[in-house]
Amino acid sequence: MKTILYLCLAVTITACNSAQPAAKETDTLTVETMDSASTDDDDFDASAKQAAYVTGAHKIHFADRSLVFSCDIEMDIRENKDTIFLSTKEYGVSMENGDEFMVASDSLEDLIVAQSYETVAGVAGKEPCLLEGWKVYQSEEQTLIPDERDAYTLKTYTEDEHKLFPDVNIDELKNEVLTGCGQEYYDLVKDIKTLPEGAAVVVLHKIYLRITGINKAGNAVSKIVVYYPDLEGFD
Repeated sequence: MKTILYLCLAVTITACNSAQPAAKETDTLTVETMDSASTDDDDFDASAKQAAYVTGAHKIHFADRSLVFSCDIEMDIRENKDTIFLSTKEYGVSMENGDEFMVASDSLEDLIVAQSYETVAGVAGKEPCLLEGWKVYQSEEQTLIPDERDAYTLKTYTEDEHKLFPDVNIDELKNEVLTGCGQEYYDLVKDIKTLPEGAAVVVLHKIYLRITGINKAGNAVSKIVVYYPDLEGFD
């Protein structure tokens, strides 16, 4: 299966449930998982693909007034109209390892899509603990080039790239684990000499997509997709 992301900027949508706010002109990200045989079929023309991406998909909105919600799946509401947050655990979709997505806009031209990622330190275990409020490694953005179908392929990161992290003071790291994770996790890392070592690990925590275009007023506009991979205990 291939995951297809279809981003429709500045389109009119309908609220999914009566409990949702009234529909306004918003920016919409539609997530659709497609059968790879269908999307690779030369006879499956562009208009059919576009319709298939939208049909039955979950819609997640860059809302006008600091609201992010979805129709069918409970998600974290963040007060940022220009950013949406996705995860494998919540949505059952992947945004890594060569997955494909498409971007379209009714209001922006000259779209540029760039990808980057972030790693954090943590302690592995049945219930892993991430030091999200501590140091992070933020990669440089890399511009993604669309193929002949106007589809983008997400960059696959190597094992070495997953482990990139700033230099740390090991005693400082241990104190962060004790403070942020607790004694049980501290006991797992109290004897380490470096990072990563033993239960002390560095993991790829977020993948970012920055979609930038020029609006009708000639100004640059950016939207951010933040994706959280399913770490599954850091195994």
